[in-house]
Amino acid sequence: MNSSEMLEKLKEINVDIRAKELKPFYFFYGNEDYFITSLKNSIIKAFEDSTKLNVKSYNKDNFNVRDVIKYVLNEPFMNDKKLIIFDNLDYFKVSKKDREKEINELLDAFNKTKDINIVLFYKTEFDDKYAKAYKDNIIADFFKENGVLLELKKLDEDTLWKYVQNRFKKRNVEIDRVNIAYFIRICGNDLLNLFNEADKLVAYLGDRAKVEKSDIDAIVTRSLDDKIYTLIDLYNTNRIEESLKYYGDLITEGEKNEVIFASFSYNYTNLIICKDYMDRGKGLKEISEMMNMENWRVKKLMDANKFVSMDTLKSKVNRITKLSIDRMKSDVDKDLMVLLLMN
Repeated sequence: MNSSEMLEKLKEINVDIRAKELKPFYFFYGNEDYFITSLKNSIIKAFEDSTKLNVKSYNKDNFNVRDVIKYVLNEPFMNDKKLIIFDNLDYFKVSKKDREKEINELLDAFNKTKDINIVLFYKTEFDDKYAKAYKDNIIADFFKENGVLLELKKLDEDTLWKYVQNRFKKRNVEIDRVNIAYFIRICGNDLLNLFNEADKLVAYLGDRAKVEKSDIDAIVTRSLDDKIYTLIDLYNTNRIEESLKYYGDLITEGEKNEVIFASFSYNYTNLIICKDYMDRGKGLKEISEMMNMENWRVKKLMDANKFVSMDTLKSKVNRITKLSIDRMKSDVDKDLMVLLLMN
């Protein structure tokens, strides 16, 4: 499902929710928190319960399948329905053999009580490896057949630009395409963060009605992803002292060692894939399509690859891989990991 199809489905769901025509089952998952959180909040707002006693939320701390089944089968208290929310539970990711019996019992309870319950499952703490699991298990199939199952992914580049531009337009502020591209590049593609940064930028402008690059530089908080590209540039050009200082600045800003290293490793893997395509004569558009990645992100990879050979990249990736393995075996202290990498 592409961005246009996803947004059309999202629109249909929101129309029903605003009309308070709630389905018995909703299953939302994906890597775009903004849409998932908005849907969750809209459903909670649309749910009618004058007693305020018929909403129950389960998360990893209070989830017990036997207790859930009991609650599902209970009648609502002085209301027509109950709203049952499952918040970021990995329990529903796969249908393992040792859970098959209890999962079927849970689904049977859902099925028996579809007239008295609205069940909302959402998963925002998400990465790509979960996608297939959520599409291919009996719980997801049940929600799809009896209600709504929808994966909410990051918007494609063109659609994301329109969303950001519209955010500024609604606030009577103009931003040209060059500055939208720059704004997205340093903020990342998380829609909630983009909206928050856009609102902050509008407030900073005051009476002015047009965004300039200097405004973005002055007030917008750069994403970790963008900062990692800077670290990669320093590392690729062997500016070791600057690399260590920049890494230290990230730690001072509150970033965690393991998060920096994971992002650094991920982007280095993408560097070597991108380099291979570049060496085969592929251009920006082709590489973006083959890597399923935004143009601006691929452009950053291509720019970084101008400074290094494939052999150098392979050597650096091998070093990253070895450090990752040593860290998993606890042979390298996390506080020394990045320092060892940079030297």
